[in-house]
Amino acid sequence: RLFAKVGAEGVYMVGAMDGSFGVALKVEDGAWRAAPPALLALLRSEGLVEDEVWAALEAYHSPLVVNTVGDTVGRIRARVLSTMNP
Repeated sequence: RLFAKVGAEGVYMVGAMDGSFGVALKVEDGAWRAAPPALLALLRSEGLVEDEVWAALEAYHSPLVVNTVGDTVGRIRARVLSTMNP
C-alpha cells in the first residue's frame, strides 16, 4: 500500500505505508499536469505498479494535451532515466 501527499509549489510525495519506499518530486514550474506521469513512471520503474494497474491508469501516466478548441495536440509522457537503487 502507498500513500501520497501534495505539497505547495509543485512538491509531491509518495511513500509505502510500511516505510520501505519514499520519493519526493518537485515540478519546477509548479504545474500539476507533470506530476502524475512522473510519479507513476518512477513507481513503475521500481516495480511498484503492476501491468494491470498501469493499463487502468493510462489517462494519468500518459494524459492527452488538448488545446482550447478541444483538439488533441500531444501527450505527456515521463521517462525514468535512472533511480537511486544500486
